[in-house]
Amino acid sequence: SAVKSSIDIEHKDYRIQETINTPAIGEIVVTEHAVDRYVQYHRSGEIKTPWVSLISRLMNPDLKQFPLDQRIVEHKKRKYGSDNEIHIWGHESSAHRYVVIKDHKSGKSILATLFKRATGV
Repeated sequence: SAVKSSIDIEHKDYRIQETINTPAIGEIVVTEHAVDRYVQYHRSGEIKTPWVSLISRLMNPDLKQFPLDQRIVEHKKRKYGSDNEIHIWGHESSAHRYVVIKDHKSGKSILATLFKRATGV
């Protein structure tokens, strides 16, 4: 498969939801895919309003950047484009990790997806 050289933030894969300004990460574009992933992790129905829940987590001023394993960096660069910066954000006590891509062309930070961290990481 071809390697993407950059992220086109208008691309249907990302389906932009909204741009928000967070205390820790700054301005980020939240994608529908990230919201979908968030919902997937809460299948038990405990979250009535996933959008509100996700945004409130992103507004936590204590979010911090986490180092990425080089193997994961290479995978994400293949997936999201080698020209783009990839950052992992999260909270010490949270199982969620947010994949934020800094698009080199637009300079925008995009919450592309999220994942649950491995236990103890």
